[in-house]
Amino acid sequence: MRRPILLDITRSLQRQARGAATGIDRVEAAYSAALEAHYLYQSARLWAVLDADGLSRLRAETPQLDLKAHLTPWRDRSRRQIEAALRRHAVWYGAGSDGLTLPAGTAWHYINVGHTSPLADDLSRMRARGVAQITVMIHDVIPILYPHWCDAGAAARFAARLRAVAAHADRMLYVSQPARGEVEAIMSAWGDVLDGHVIPPGIDVPPITRVPERGRFLMLGTVEPRKNLSLLLDIWPDLAAEGAVLDVVGHAGWGSAPLVSRCRATPGVTYHGALPDAEVHALLARADALLFPSLAEGAGLPVGEALGIGLPVIAHDLPCLKDLFGEAPHYVSAQNPAEWADALRSRFREHSATKPAYEASKLEMPLPTWQTHFNVLERLLE
Repeated sequence: MRRPILLDITRSLQRQARGAATGIDRVEAAYSAALEAHYLYQSARLWAVLDADGLSRLRAETPQLDLKAHLTPWRDRSRRQIEAALRRHAVWYGAGSDGLTLPAGTAWHYINVGHTSPLADDLSRMRARGVAQITVMIHDVIPILYPHWCDAGAAARFAARLRAVAAHADRMLYVSQPARGEVEAIMSAWGDVLDGHVIPPGIDVPPITRVPERGRFLMLGTVEPRKNLSLLLDIWPDLAAEGAVLDVVGHAGWGSAPLVSRCRATPGVTYHGALPDAEVHALLARADALLFPSLAEGAGLPVGEALGIGLPVIAHDLPCLKDLFGEAPHYVSAQNPAEWADALRSRFREHSATKPAYEASKLEMPLPTWQTHFNVLERLLE
């Protein structure tokens, strides 16, 4: 019989007001929906534990501030609203992990899949207050391997959290085999490598009937330098002259301001920002191909979603994509803009009045599913 679960949903709650979800957001949401659990929120100012009823009430209510939240008007309003709601609905809350109180009489299994794992002192205190097992999912180590694609200090913050996990966790989960290899290479330099398991996230295939438009392409994901939108913006003026259209959808992330400005100045390119799922699905239905020139990923979930509806994908040949999706995408080196332009022009030629949609991409392997994911997880937690 497995231990009761304490699922960390810090990321979901902190990003609740943003609406559209990233890939990691979707993973945390899937765990929240699938697992019977209590829920942990942890930040520098507030720690809180919710039961299922408390979480339901929190998500159903209209955001509002309490007196304590009004006393810190300089802080982000949505963050203050979430913390006010936690104080209303939590079974326990406090200023930090010192007083963490869990329902007594049992040994808990703490699970974190949101890239928000606590620091070493906090994990140690959790152990002392009823947490018997700790499982953490690592999606990637981009801040450590590519600090130039992150804000100042991100590498040090991420390394501190990863060291804490290495010292205190019992088990690691990984989203792909290449992601596991990168993490374990770092951990082996620090000392022992933890017990690890690759369990790819499920691919949420949207219910879409495709009606592709010739020359309409889609790039989906947070707008930041490592996603390599700049490659497409470099080649798009010539493609736009031939009728190509590029829809760019995603949150404006770190270092995005120059990219967003370039989107608005480049012919044939529309930056939509973050959109609700229904509007993303409408653009997926109209797209001739998904473009994924990203330079670093842990899994690349938009690629799987596109392949799931038969939408062709042109992507940089990342190891994680080959691990999860084989040769189904059409791979083009991100170091070769001319090759990208040629690949996009080939899509123009393939689309004709007698062929309204490309032949669905042929997957060499089934797409990962959440059912398989949680079946494997259940066996690990027994």
